[in-house]
Parts: sequence; C-alpha cells; structure tokens
Amino acid sequence: MADSDLTPAIVQDAESGRVLMLAWMDEEALRLTRETGEAWFWSRSRRELWRKGATSGNTL
Repeated sequence: MADSDLTPAIVQDAESGRVLMLAWMDEEALRLTRETGEAWFWSRSRRELWRKGATSGNTL
C-alpha cells in the first residue's frame, strides 16, 4: 500500500469535539468501518488493516 493511497482519519469525541486520535484509512478500512460500525484503520508500521480495540480492548 502506497502512502498516497491513504487518507488521514481524525477521530473526535462526539460531545466535546476533542480530537482523540489521528489514524490512516484506505478504501477497505472505510468500507469495513461503514459495514461493521467498528473503526478500522490501516497500520503503516505493520502494513495491514487493524480493528481499533482488537488487542487493547479500547474501542471507539
């Protein structure tokens, strides 16, 4: 995946508007997020899709 195929995804608190994180999405991550209701991102370091909270339990 080329970095040029990625879009920055800024996650904000729905009530306060506070920025919680910045991550990267490709088309597949956006599709999975829409379909599942869970946040999916592209990990540039691991070069793979990851579901937010899959390991840590900290979901959005």
